[in-house]
Amino acid sequence: MLRVIGTALLTAVLVSAFWIWFYNYVPQPRPGTERSGPFVTVERKNAPPVVVAERVQVRPSGLAIPVVGVKPDQLVDTFDSARAAGRRHDAIDIMADEGTPVIAAADGTIEKLFYSNGGGGITIYERSPDGKWMYYYAHLQGYAPGLGEGQQVKRGQVIAWVDHTGDAIASAPHLHFAINSMSPGQRWWEGIPISPRIVEFFEVRGGTSMTVLICEDLARADPCQAVVRAVGPNLVVALLMDGPQRAFRWPGHYAGVLADDPGSSVLTLTSLGLIERSLATDPSQNRSVAFFKDSSGTEREIPLPSDAHALLLSLEAQPKEEHTLDGRGDGGAAYIWHLSEVLPCARTTTAQRTGFWALSDGTRNDLLSSASGNCLLTLPTYIHQPHTGATRWHWQ
Repeated sequence: MLRVIGTALLTAVLVSAFWIWFYNYVPQPRPGTERSGPFVTVERKNAPPVVVAERVQVRPSGLAIPVVGVKPDQLVDTFDSARAAGRRHDAIDIMADEGTPVIAAADGTIEKLFYSNGGGGITIYERSPDGKWMYYYAHLQGYAPGLGEGQQVKRGQVIAWVDHTGDAIASAPHLHFAINSMSPGQRWWEGIPISPRIVEFFEVRGGTSMTVLICEDLARADPCQAVVRAVGPNLVVALLMDGPQRAFRWPGHYAGVLADDPGSSVLTLTSLGLIERSLATDPSQNRSVAFFKDSSGTEREIPLPSDAHALLLSLEAQPKEEHTLDGRGDGGAAYIWHLSEVLPCARTTTAQRTGFWALSDGTRNDLLSSASGNCLLTLPTYIHQPHTGATRWHWQ
């Protein structure tokens, strides 16, 4: 019996050693990949192909602001604004003086010059070179000399001027600009309008990225959540105009959705004024100005004490190994951010320095406190602990 057991153990060890050597030291053929439409397919040897990813294309990139002299911070997102008969605007209005030059937002071909009586007035439809996008310019004063259908234009080329033709108000001239997603074979008046909403991602440090969302971004699957899932940021901060941030309310539910997929840590924040209004009608609510949930399922309501004016949150990053579909790991290059500490901060007219935070690069930040001992420090920085591999990130 002992001989049989010994033979079985020896065989298992030798077989395991062989496969470990084979997969780590013997060159393996790389599986081929093929892109067909929006899908990425892996061609496996002696096995059916597998679709492993879907590319997310939300809008064209590299667009110019189509009104001369207008800066990005002057744009106001009116895509979801209501218009006559309850319809959605589906565009952005770029305010400018009459006669301000309108330029092509991107390279393309003028597909249609059209006058919409009682609608967009003098309009231009420009199709992108790949045929996937239609740029719509409306309420124009007139066309640039020589502009015609079928003509190719370049990004930044003057194609018209701002006015208020159609149903625009004469006292508020502007360019009505829309981007439509086009399917093969669709005509110039067809297509699906897409929001110009921009989702920005910030690399806080190596292996850590974050993004900031607003109310509708958190509650709707389109258009932002598809991008968030494609990027997979470590931290998502949602700025809401909402009541108390409770686990059983909608922010807690949607924070859990992103914590599950793509596995982000989610922090929702709201206005204290709106919470006070909620308390006036429902005293059973609390002063939770924030809610935090991470991919491990840990969640926490974060109330603001009545004697505090701010909160200092401390996040700690723990390394986590992620794996590809074929089992390869990244060596623990990913991080999960956990909420480790919450400190109330009070505003006061007198303060004294009671210490400092020392950083690994030799810099330091003063730590102020009031006579009551409440923290007064704002720390938009992080502290790395090399001996544990953890990172502590503090900010107010």
